[in-house]
Amino acid sequence: MTPEQGARFKQATQAIDQGQFGEGIRLLQELDLEVDDFAVNRQLARALFEDQRFVEAYQVAERHLADYDQSRQLADFYVQLALKNQLFIPARQFIRLATHLTDAEGRLVKRAEEQYDRVGAQTLASRRRQFIHMGDCSFREQQRRFSEGRMLPLSDYLVGAKFLLRDPDTHPLIKSSLVQVLQQLRLNEELTVLWLDEKEHPLNIKELKPLGELTVVKEGEQLIAARFADQDPLSYQTYLREFHLQLAFLYPFVELAIEDPDAWVQALVAYSASGNEEPILRAHQWQERINALVTRLS
Repeated sequence: MTPEQGARFKQATQAIDQGQFGEGIRLLQELDLEVDDFAVNRQLARALFEDQRFVEAYQVAERHLADYDQSRQLADFYVQLALKNQLFIPARQFIRLATHLTDAEGRLVKRAEEQYDRVGAQTLASRRRQFIHMGDCSFREQQRRFSEGRMLPLSDYLVGAKFLLRDPDTHPLIKSSLVQVLQQLRLNEELTVLWLDEKEHPLNIKELKPLGELTVVKEGEQLIAARFADQDPLSYQTYLREFHLQLAFLYPFVELAIEDPDAWVQALVAYSASGNEEPILRAHQWQERINALVTRLS
């Protein structure tokens, strides 16, 4: 922050300390638009929390998720904020990834889930139905229901996810997102996924690596960088985005499609499937299948 912005930050802090939340929040929101600073984010999230504007507070804090793992106090605040919004799944994801939290916070989430199961039973029943039946809907509606599913207790979320992963009408991107959530929760669960090849594949979540840690992903990124990063930065960004989109469709069975990262990248950057090498042809076939799915997103 500049000295002038620092002065406004101090003014906002003083206003909040004096109970003038409206003024303090207004000043902090203006600063938040000007600078990407965790001190501003933290103070704004706390002010909104104290003013019982819990949805806004979470939306602010979520932008600096990793920074809330700097201390036990900050991490605990983030969990409390998630629970105020009944965001049980994000609270559990954060606890699993955070270095400053223990099993005590996990038990706190469990108690919050049980309490909401009693006081919000009707709302919860509606969320369960919408979540598990999202395959009946358009992709946009599936996205909405997937997001709202974060407000389910873990036991309900897991039951729904297991069903949706075998449902032929669940969009592949939603399936991929579900698996990524379960992986971040570090569950020891056996499940089955009806994948892009229209076959069912068994999967143990505990044994699954995050997408970014897969060897074929790293190799693919390195090949694209070596070919374009210095010579053609625009093409580099374009092909990297396309590669990451393809990965989103393929997860969690990326290696079943990308047998040869070099052939995959050659197919990705080619203007046509003119190469006659078998690995490149197979890569083209997979990429054409993914492209067909992409065209149906809108």
